[in-house]
Amino acid sequence: MAPKQRRRTSRGARKAGPPPAPGPAAPRKTTQRIPVFTSGRRLLYAALGALVATSGIAVGLITLVRSGSATTGCDPDASGWNGAGAGPANTADAPSAIKDPGPTWAPQWSYAATAPPAVAGGTVYTATSTGTLVALDARTGALQWTSDPQQNEQGQVATPIAVDGCAAVVATTYTGADGQPAGTLRAIDLRTHQRRWGVPTADEIFSAPQVVDGVAYAGLSFATGTGSLDRTHVLDGYYLSDGTRAYRKSFSAAVTASPTSDHQRIWIGDLDQNLYALGPQGTQLWTYTTAGIVSLPAVYDGSSVIVASADHHVASLDPGTGHEHWNVAVGDVQAAMATSGDVVVVAESNGTVHALRRSDGTQAWTTPLHAQVTRGVVAAGDRIFVADDGGTLHVLDRATGVETARWTAPAPPTGPPAIAENHLYVACQDGRLYALPL
Repeated sequence: MAPKQRRRTSRGARKAGPPPAPGPAAPRKTTQRIPVFTSGRRLLYAALGALVATSGIAVGLITLVRSGSATTGCDPDASGWNGAGAGPANTADAPSAIKDPGPTWAPQWSYAATAPPAVAGGTVYTATSTGTLVALDARTGALQWTSDPQQNEQGQVATPIAVDGCAAVVATTYTGADGQPAGTLRAIDLRTHQRRWGVPTADEIFSAPQVVDGVAYAGLSFATGTGSLDRTHVLDGYYLSDGTRAYRKSFSAAVTASPTSDHQRIWIGDLDQNLYALGPQGTQLWTYTTAGIVSLPAVYDGSSVIVASADHHVASLDPGTGHEHWNVAVGDVQAAMATSGDVVVVAESNGTVHALRRSDGTQAWTTPLHAQVTRGVVAAGDRIFVADDGGTLHVLDRATGVETARWTAPAPPTGPPAIAENHLYVACQDGRLYALPL
């Protein structure tokens, strides 16, 4: 399929070349890493990959450390699956090689849990139906520890759990005392297993949290009055250490997508049909307008930001300006995307899987699965894994789209799978998490 000519608009795009970044303020005395986007007296990373104006620090990831420490032990597991889309870039691509599971693929163990999992440091993080965080041995499924929510925070965990080396971030949704939907974003210390902090919200939390350099980001809604529609919609960031707010950007509509970040910028979709590029303190760098809502996380592949919208189009954008590289029509995409090798893989809700070449958006292959797909697409090695809504996990060859294996769960998945520790982990609506060897 030949890519369409540019049809959408990018507002507020900057000219070629990054802007100068703000200079850092005095650091606080603590051992945690400085987050990407900060406020008040906290240090700032450079925005848009810019050169720091007077320091001569090179373009790229600029890691500033409090108290002069070279490392804090809180860095995410480089070989883990650290939240939605495997981490802030949302590539949904596991960093390790795998073996094709073959025709006898079956679970190695299962555990009573319902939340879409994360995996880091040999531990699988999931949650029960009431919001208790559960830590399991990734190889055996043995219970390591649990952390209960407070009584007013008990609820369903419908989004993947976000982790770094020191904390896990869980979003629970429940019915508030007024009978209206409500939620809580909370952080749990991975060493003490105790709740560090919690932020109550005035609506369900659809936006899967992401942890970026010591800050937890998620799209949230808060009450501004007594009416059910009296809400303010924001992308918020909270320091993992103490729950103080580090970042805020307000929106005109609810933010349901998970944020995407390269440690210098955030890209976030909104129900107002825009994808936003944000810098320090919520600075709006550019806006890309579509003809449909953007409820899925964008994918950052290192050179492009790839976004799917409800107008049945997928577009590849320049990260710094929002200008289109390509834009193609692929149908109704409700599951998250995954990058693998030279392709980005998306699944239509009707079950047709498309592999689009990242260079120009042309179609490398299509595979019809003949089942609805709205749960997730993930990748590892030269294999693509697609979870359909009937509960079947399809394993496809990355180069051809040919199915090489499948496994049918007892019930549909509750969310996207995670891949790490040579296993695929998926939670299902029968109330169990399954671990399948790879």
